[in-house]
Amino acid sequence: MRKSEFLETLEVSPIIAAIKKEEDLNDLADLDMPFVFVLSSDIVRLEAIVKKLQKQGKFPFVHTDMLTGMASNPILAEYFYKKFGNSCGILTTKKAIVEAAVRKDIRVVQRVFLIDSISIEANIRSLKKNEPDAIEVMPGVIPKEIRSLKKEMPHIPIIAGGLIETKQEIMEVLKAGGVAVSTTEKNLWTL
Repeated sequence: MRKSEFLETLEVSPIIAAIKKEEDLNDLADLDMPFVFVLSSDIVRLEAIVKKLQKQGKFPFVHTDMLTGMASNPILAEYFYKKFGNSCGILTTKKAIVEAAVRKDIRVVQRVFLIDSISIEANIRSLKKNEPDAIEVMPGVIPKEIRSLKKEMPHIPIIAGGLIETKQEIMEVLKAGGVAVSTTEKNLWTL
């Protein structure tokens, strides 16, 4: 998927299903959701999960930090490129993996945790250097910080994730400048 296509699709489809278990794949089959965050897997089941999502017409982003059986280092981007080309994205907190994915033109969402002013400043420096395709802000229920990040980096889409449990929280994120939310709350997947 080209970056421009990713960004255009993200703007019109602001809900991203985030799945924790392989069984959740069946709940996605009939839903019109272009993106899915695969939050946990292992190297044995990864390819089957990615292929099943692609067969459903979805573009998966694999949380590589939670990928059991594979070291979380930049060679991961090379593996993903050889295995999936540009048909599967990476979700990660690791700056080095973001840099490697950007070099390979793999869609990459950098997950950041905004827990205090020091982490916010450090994340902004990192994001400006790495330029991921999108940023996932954790926890997602902090519109004030979404507005601050959007002001600092208006050209990078912000996805809010973590602790999103209501339609109202989704609306607050979108109003604050986020372009999408990721959630494991299945009742929100069809909004």
